[in-house]
Amino acid sequence: MPSFKEINKLEEKKEQVNKPAASKILASHATKDKRVSVRMSSQTYDQFALINSKLGASNGSVINMMVAEYVLKHKDLISD
Repeated sequence: MPSFKEINKLEEKKEQVNKPAASKILASHATKDKRVSVRMSSQTYDQFALINSKLGASNGSVINMMVAEYVLKHKDLISD
């Protein structure tokens, strides 16, 4: 799992990539058809959002990273 610093560096590099190549890459990963709803206390959400803001990451991207890390960690439970 990349660190937030690595993600920020990747974001900066994305801006430097020419537009047609970037569009092709983004289009191949654009199919997200599942939604997750999370309920939490206002205090927890505010802290979560503030941390993400200071890291320069969106709430959704952080949740996606947490889910991806969780799946990788427990992948052995579903392997054939």
